[in-house]
Amino acid sequence: IDVALQGTAVGKIGGADDFEAGSTHEVEVGDSTSLDITSTHTVSAWIIPESLPSPAFQGIAVKYAAGPGGYYIQTTGSNFVTFGVSSDCTTSAAGMVVGTSYLVTGVFDDAANIITNYVNGSAFASTGSCAPAESPFAHDSSLFFGATNPTTDPYDGIIDEVRISATAR
Repeated sequence: IDVALQGTAVGKIGGADDFEAGSTHEVEVGDSTSLDITSTHTVSAWIIPESLPSPAFQGIAVKYAAGPGGYYIQTTGSNFVTFGVSSDCTTSAAGMVVGTSYLVTGVFDDAANIITNYVNGSAFASTGSCAPAESPFAHDSSLFFGATNPTTDPYDGIIDEVRISATAR
């Protein structure tokens, strides 16, 4: 991504990044142990989708590797936003509308083994319990904003105020 252009879109809070489907405008953050969250955590972002994939994915914030996985929040076909950890424990919240601003949040409670997906502060979907019990694992993959990786699942829209924390918020 051209760093000079980052933050030039109008976001929910100050400047944001405008990502385009079919391009390589993702932001890649190299692997760091501080990003290898292996227990309870929260991932959130303000988004304004400019298109919705059907049936593919569009990565918002993704630190994921093949196998047991990692963590991710992304849009999917049928106007869904999905938050997941590892490979088998995900939730989806429906009802996304192009051009509308959303605060999307995924919370993983490792002790209770529950994922809850929030849209604009309201709990929209919960796994109840992941079966079998899952936790994200530490791996050497990069964290991506605006795509799943450098070549797949580019997000089409505005992403602002991404937060990843090692606590349930």
